[in-house]
Amino acid sequence: MKRTLPLMAIGLILTALLAMPLKGDKLPDGSLAYQQTEDTRVPGPFESSGSSSRYALVEAIVKSGTFFFNDVQAGLAAPDLVQYNGKYFSIFTPGVSFAVLPFYLLGNLFGIPQLAAYGATTLVALVNLLLVVLIARRLGAGIIPSFISGFIFLFGTNALTYALTLTQHHWSMLVILLAILTLFKQPGLLRNLFLGLLYGAGLLIDIPNAFILLPLMVYAAGQHLAGIDEGRTVKIKLKLVLIFLLLGFIPLLGAFGWYNKQVTGSATRLAQFIGRSDYPPKPKTTTEKKPPDPYAPTLPFYSRNQLNGLYILLISNERGWLYYSPIVFIGMAGLFLAVKRKETEKIAVVILTMAGLTITMYSSFGDPWGGWSFGPRYLLPATALLSTGIGLAIERWKRSILFGLAFLTIAGYSIYVAAFGAFTTTQVPPKQEAEHLVTFIPYTYAYNQQLIDQNKTGSLVYNLWLNGRVPLTTVVMMYQGIGIVLVSIAYTLACRKRIFKKNDI
Repeated sequence: MKRTLPLMAIGLILTALLAMPLKGDKLPDGSLAYQQTEDTRVPGPFESSGSSSRYALVEAIVKSGTFFFNDVQAGLAAPDLVQYNGKYFSIFTPGVSFAVLPFYLLGNLFGIPQLAAYGATTLVALVNLLLVVLIARRLGAGIIPSFISGFIFLFGTNALTYALTLTQHHWSMLVILLAILTLFKQPGLLRNLFLGLLYGAGLLIDIPNAFILLPLMVYAAGQHLAGIDEGRTVKIKLKLVLIFLLLGFIPLLGAFGWYNKQVTGSATRLAQFIGRSDYPPKPKTTTEKKPPDPYAPTLPFYSRNQLNGLYILLISNERGWLYYSPIVFIGMAGLFLAVKRKETEKIAVVILTMAGLTITMYSSFGDPWGGWSFGPRYLLPATALLSTGIGLAIERWKRSILFGLAFLTIAGYSIYVAAFGAFTTTQVPPKQEAEHLVTFIPYTYAYNQQLIDQNKTGSLVYNLWLNGRVPLTTVVMMYQGIGIVLVSIAYTLACRKRIFKKNDI
């Protein structure tokens, strides 16, 4: 009972904090907006085609029993749609749309299909917070530092902003974090089946997950290999249970192939390989063809872009971690501490490798900005992975006043910035586009601050009950303050309670 009440209180606080910026609005007749109409205004749930294209697929499945879009759905999904054989469909893999189908159907019974579908992502974000806490705990952090890890992951990074969308990010993080947590279990048949299933789910949600999860799968497979030294030769013994990694992967791979067969005509042809299509279609014009550039990149990932990509994703004021959520670097330091502990060394290396691979992969991507977005959205899987180390850093340095001041300052700043995106929009332009707009829009979170000053928000709670009564600036300031106070209280409690013996970390 002593633990139940605090846990219930924490759960209610977290749910309230997540519900506050949940996107929505009301119509003049008092009903909820966006439920039966596709309004793409900013800020709103359909402001980005990254969400609306997936939502259009859900609608097409439920209303028409097809993966192909009608004219209204194609207009909602544009420009993230493909035209092939005269039919339009989403350019994205179908995993997210498949996952939210039950939520859409349930919400549709109550007249809130959009709210329920998007709410599924918000629910997954809350689960991801818990998974970060559990992983931090398994890595050696105490209960309170582990909670700080999870809380800051969700409320101190752009993970909060994307918890309110219908994008792949939190669903990808769910698969990745579950896979990491599964590594703490003893190798065996059921664990391998589950890891294979997660790998297939990751592929169905977003293609890059197949690369991000690869180090983990290699490590898991390596646990079933044994070397036998026979003098001049070494034999590798392969345990039969390894095959269950593949068996777990096959069902969802088959589902993905079936979907591709329906929309592109081939189980192995992806919509992304066909490319985006205009909607409405533009008339064809005869133009003189230019000779191909022999130095033009032929793959999505191109090493010549990497230096600029690293700058954009790590330190720039456009999308950089340093500018949007510098708390992540403290998590990175914590994981390096975990590498030094025998009990957690291998898994910490796997986590750091996956995070490093994510950074390397997307820094060589042609569009490290992620289009119009809030913060480094491509690095969200790495953000979740590195956040698991925040609690370890607290455990190691919590006795240092200097670290405490630095930590609370950085955590407070990260929470402060995250709230701006959550209450307004993800549609922040890259610098190269912002400078050429007819009406200039800031290419940093200054744009989000401008919208707040203008009392423009996508918050359903604010639009329903607070608009006209309390200035939005006051609400956001209170929201930021609550987050900072909660972390400060938790950090103070962590400092007062001795959880580890000396030299444990």
